[in-house]
Amino acid sequence: MLDKNLLLVDIGGTNIRYAYSNIGASDFVSENKAELDSLTNFDNLMSKLLSESNVKNIVFSVAGPKVNNSIKMTNRNFEIDAEAIKQRFKLESCHLLNDWESIGYSMKAFSENDFDNFKEGEPFNDTFLVIGPGTGLGASVISGNNVIATEIGNTNLGLSALKSLLNINSDEFNVLEDIISGTGISRMFETKTGNKVKSEEVFSLSLNGDNNAKEVIDIFTIAFARTLSDLSLTFSSGGGIILAGSLSRSFLSIANKDLFNKHFLDGKSDIHKEILNKIDIKVINKGYTCLYGSLNYVNNI
Repeated sequence: MLDKNLLLVDIGGTNIRYAYSNIGASDFVSENKAELDSLTNFDNLMSKLLSESNVKNIVFSVAGPKVNNSIKMTNRNFEIDAEAIKQRFKLESCHLLNDWESIGYSMKAFSENDFDNFKEGEPFNDTFLVIGPGTGLGASVISGNNVIATEIGNTNLGLSALKSLLNINSDEFNVLEDIISGTGISRMFETKTGNKVKSEEVFSLSLNGDNNAKEVIDIFTIAFARTLSDLSLTFSSGGGIILAGSLSRSFLSIANKDLFNKHFLDGKSDIHKEILNKIDIKVINKGYTCLYGSLNYVNNI
């Protein structure tokens, strides 16, 4: 049995990741993952994880909007309430974070070596936009020591203009994350070719010269650049933009930076182009960001 007093659980859009640590520690052990289908037997899963350690404290990060101290997932019929979990399993503490709230808290736990540069800038305040396309599109805003989770991906902010610019006519693209996500990349490729493949394969096909895949990645690049540009101005993210997640890391290795930079500035006034040129964009190269964020959160409350 592990001699640990803290369990970190990340319930994402595709998998459940978990690890054990101690409050006050800077790292965790026994990181692992479970199938999302195990949520149907959530109590059994929790009993199993708690039986492997002396855990009396849990921090959950969950893909869904947090209202008071509970979260309903956006892509699953699953709801979690921190106080109910605390009582049910006789815990000393149970904390609940939106997944992008947790990712926001992870940023100050990392060193400069944990980030790769995508676009150079000149920081002019301490507000950061943390964002990542994955199963959906998640984002949070860091302002000083405060982390504010958003539901940007489930809005249609700027969607009509994007669909018009990119000649996307399908009714399947109704919110922003229908385009800017791994799911969106797969859906755009399927719309174009009739073939249903995962976003990772679309990236691979693009690298191998497939014209349809290259066009889809270019469409994604344009949409992503324009959205990041608008969000940078919306939140005045002078600290920079931090891209998180495996899709962001794949995007860094394949992106047409000239195309991105063109559309990051396109349609903006001279004074706003000046601001946008100062925006630094980095990609976090570490995994398990939610678990690191949850650990950093509990260590600082």
